[in-house]
Amino acid sequence: MQLTIDDHSIEIQYKTQDTSKTVSSHTIQHDNFLNDNLHFQYKRNKDSIRCVVKPVTRLHIQKVILTFQVSPLDDIACFANGYQSWTYTGPFFKDSKKRKPWPQFVIANQENAANPPKGKRGIVQSDMVFVLGDSNSQNAYVFGQLPVHRQFHQFVSFEYNYRTKLLSIIWDVDRFCDAEEDYILDTVCIVQGNAWRILQTYAETIKQELSPTFNTTIRKGWCSWYYYYNTITKDEILLNAKYAKEHSIPFDFIQIDDGYQTTIGEWTTVKGSFTAAMRYIADTIKGYGFTPGIWYSPFIVSKDSRIYKENKSWILKDNNGKPVVAGFNPAWGGYYYTVDVSQPAVLSWIEDTINTLLYEWGYEYLKLDFMYAAALPGVRHNTTVSRYEALAQAVARIRKVSGNAFVLGCGMPLQAGIGYVDAMRIGPDVAPQWGRSFFDKLFNSDSGISTRSAICSSIYRSFMHNRFWVNDPDCLMIRQHKTKLNPEERQTLYNVITALGGMLVISDRLPDYSATEREMLLQAIALFDKAKDGDIYCNDVLRPLRSFYNAKGLGVLLNVDDTTCEATLEQEIINNYSKIFLIEKNTKIPSQTKNFDLIPHSSKLFLFEK
Repeated sequence: MQLTIDDHSIEIQYKTQDTSKTVSSHTIQHDNFLNDNLHFQYKRNKDSIRCVVKPVTRLHIQKVILTFQVSPLDDIACFANGYQSWTYTGPFFKDSKKRKPWPQFVIANQENAANPPKGKRGIVQSDMVFVLGDSNSQNAYVFGQLPVHRQFHQFVSFEYNYRTKLLSIIWDVDRFCDAEEDYILDTVCIVQGNAWRILQTYAETIKQELSPTFNTTIRKGWCSWYYYYNTITKDEILLNAKYAKEHSIPFDFIQIDDGYQTTIGEWTTVKGSFTAAMRYIADTIKGYGFTPGIWYSPFIVSKDSRIYKENKSWILKDNNGKPVVAGFNPAWGGYYYTVDVSQPAVLSWIEDTINTLLYEWGYEYLKLDFMYAAALPGVRHNTTVSRYEALAQAVARIRKVSGNAFVLGCGMPLQAGIGYVDAMRIGPDVAPQWGRSFFDKLFNSDSGISTRSAICSSIYRSFMHNRFWVNDPDCLMIRQHKTKLNPEERQTLYNVITALGGMLVISDRLPDYSATEREMLLQAIALFDKAKDGDIYCNDVLRPLRSFYNAKGLGVLLNVDDTTCEATLEQEIINNYSKIFLIEKNTKIPSQTKNFDLIPHSSKLFLFEK
């Protein structure tokens, strides 16, 4: 597929003396003097786009938008990457529409608040990386943000309009630039080839530039969240840990999730059975042979917290001086807010908290959640950093303080985690139901909790695994009670998580397991250990998801849709193997066919042997 890309326009949004202004031009040259205030340098070749903004006087640069006229095929398809862990990721087509959520706190919690979904049919928005190509051949072009001088500097978004065939690249600068400063925008690469292979190439390019290091030894474990939610107790944590020890379940870690703290933002003040017990719990878990883990959301505070009440100056404010809302959760007392991480005092408070969690209490695994909050639009104490840089600098500080602890990022804009987290959640929360929840339908959201969306995003983002970090597809729930997932849906979650080989985290009440359920868990771990660190291939980037393959000899056919479909093992993959087995009910069954009819939400797990 050949794609013609022609320069169309440049637009820069900026502020001077608190007045918002926009300057634009439909003539783009190497040197562009857009007005008396701004000089824009531009260089594009066949594989990259490089830009420099140079203000004549000190200005607050908000956004730089570079637009191209592209000439693709009429049946072009797109792949959009979500802004953060939970944001919808997947293919888009001519008639697709990304829903625009409401109210604003939902956008803040799930989307890029500075570039939210338009909610219009035929307009595709993507963050960090974007793919445009032929859905039949999977021949495509990837446009991807690359670091400059070994680091990222801005959030970069892409927007494609099917009707006008205009592709815009949006650099979210959001910082003051000094007079005559050469402010370099992050490079955007252009790569052509098979859609999946060029996504892998893109990830490899970032890996080579940033050389991220991450702990790959802590992969399998137990998390309290999806069974207990915020009603967890000390006794239940230790009961599950003891069960895992007594039944020789080879977990690496046991992790406490939300529910131990008195309120959001009061991380070292615990409640109920956790009072004076946090060190005891950690030591007991270690005594059983597991790494103790704890959930922590460093950037958000509730209105009931001491931080919000006594340190109002720490709270990020909007242009009107009001606290920036990071989300809403009735279990947390309603609205919650975000701290301004560009303030040294805030970073010191975060450092003190981590010192308590890790070194006083003894936890060695940190699940960092709601990390998007630090990058929400607002008026920051330090006006010389972009909102991306504010987040990245805070994450770097957390990494440094955390030492050798295992760090998992969640709800995080993806660029900010590379080189700092050991693992990253790469999809929304799973749930004890398949599709969108009542509240996601009410709020018109595509990016809320959903087992279906978690499965899809985890597959589509598997090109990041072992290049940026260890991928976390979220938790596996094997239980047959306290769930709305039907047998096919539970099996599909099981098949996908084990075959992806990223992390395997169980969130059931283990003592309730029947012998059959316990055997399923042990089989999942055995399959996962085989799949671990195998490179993933998925040829469905630009069409409905039907299969993926792990280079360690596993594959999954799946139907995430609501109608029956046919799925076929790819000949290119199975040509590499002499034996194909279907795994059903923990049994290897020789497979004589490569074509399967799949009922809604079902899947087939295969084992390939040479």
